Amino acid sequence: MLKPRLVTPPSGSPVSLDEVKQHLNVDFTDDDAKLEIYIMAATEYLDGWSGILGRCILSQQWAQGFYGFCDSRALRLPFPDVTAVAVSYYDAAGAAQVLPPESYELLADGIGSFIQIKRQFSLPALDCDRAEKVTATLTAGMSATPDKVPKPIKQAILLLVGSWYENRETASNAATFSALPMGFDALIAAYKIKEF
Repeated sequence: MLKPRLVTPPSGSPVSLDEVKQHLNVDFTDDDAKLEIYIMAATEYLDGWSGILGRCILSQQWAQGFYGFCDSRALRLPFPDVTAVAVSYYDAAGAAQVLPPESYELLADGIGSFIQIKRQFSLPALDCDRAEKVTATLTAGMSATPDKVPKPIKQAILLLVGSWYENRETASNAATFSALPMGFDALIAAYKIKEF
């Protein structure tokens, strides 16, 4: 499996500027641009391929490349919460082709989502000169809209933004710094993809 690449980012953000300002009790506009950057940074910290959750928060489209079809006929996808998928490949002549949707199923197990190619479908010959012979284009996300994002994820983003807003430097006074009960780690724990 090759590194996945983002095709279409999510439209919108899991939390809005208004939600952040309400959380921080900020009623002026001077810091709006700074807060928007913090929202984007907190979201990127959690979201997508490089995010610590190991999953997508809002629906977005990714492409996952494969070196070919494996013996098990299963193509493991990089995220859970996959709602749609299409499979394409390069045939032996190097021409782009689309795998018929009836030839595979989108399934999920304890690890995440995967494509299972049906046994009755004959696997096509592939272009041996190409590294990415097969590509799954998928839509993944815990929610299609910000209002349906799990509340603990929204609260975790608010905590991160609030912490960065109040503590704008990397160093802090250890004598006065303490972790919040039911803080960030506790909020995201149930949503992180577990390693198997």
